[in-house]
Amino acid sequence: MKKMICSLLMIALCLSFCGCGVSASASYPHAEMYTIGSFTYDAATVHAVEINWTSGRVELSESDSDKLAVTETTQGLTEDQQMRWWLDGTTLRIQYWKSGYTGTLVNKEKRVTVEIPKDISLNVHVTSGEIRAENHQLKDMVLQATSGEIQTGAVNADSITVQATSGELKAGPLRAQGKLSMQCTSGSIRIDNAMADTVTLESTSGNVTAGPVDAKSLTVGVTSGKIKLEAVKAETAIINSTSGDVSLGVYQCGKVDISCNSGDVTLSTVHGSGATVNFKTNSGSLNGKDAKKNAQQIIGDGASIVNVNTTSGDLKITDK
Repeated sequence: MKKMICSLLMIALCLSFCGCGVSASASYPHAEMYTIGSFTYDAATVHAVEINWTSGRVELSESDSDKLAVTETTQGLTEDQQMRWWLDGTTLRIQYWKSGYTGTLVNKEKRVTVEIPKDISLNVHVTSGEIRAENHQLKDMVLQATSGEIQTGAVNADSITVQATSGELKAGPLRAQGKLSMQCTSGSIRIDNAMADTVTLESTSGNVTAGPVDAKSLTVGVTSGKIKLEAVKAETAIINSTSGDVSLGVYQCGKVDISCNSGDVTLSTVHGSGATVNFKTNSGSLNGKDAKKNAQQIIGDGASIVNVNTTSGDLKITDK
């Protein structure tokens, strides 16, 4: 892992753009073990796939076929510029191009299409580019981009991690038996449906939007951006916004803590759920009226405990 991180940092430091081209240099261990160019492999021999890509796009698809293909679709590459691959025991490793090569791609975008089997471990790291994943059944999945967008279809895995430094994260339904984490430094997060033991959705600068969320523990945080959660079912939920509005639908929650510094909170109960809402504010209002420092409103049976704390934001409560 340390060697992988060092390689990625080296790529990031050396990466520069020239017109529509890219110039990069990176070295990786055991370079002599790698083979050049597109290839096919036996699905039964692979339990893990690791991809290190510099610039361009990585496209992932799941297949039940015995023989799977990995295809670099960019034409006109020199031998040094072609991807490398190595079947290291049961781990398939894919690299952007020749280890240590320094060169420039002009008016080209390196793309690779990777067919993978079910129930494997998948790790994809892209420095400047996009990751596109279709529907997958996996053991675990890690998708990381330094600068670029990540988009997935429906994914079911033991654990799921999706991270981007600069770029948007978009996902279909994600289901993890353990941990589900989506984190973005500069960009928005959108997920159709999230189900896991632990769900974490965090963006420094960007919105977080999620459809139904089902988790034992939910953490959602933004520094600058809006939070919109359609329906949350969780034993515990912590939702923080420094600058931005929060919209939350509550469904069979245990305890929910909402903290909003500068922004309004819109709260609703869904599917007949009830809530006891405790509101604390310095200078906000409750349903359009000046609020006391400690106000409470009970909806239905009041089963879900929702604590809302704002500095200067208003709280609006609706019962759907």
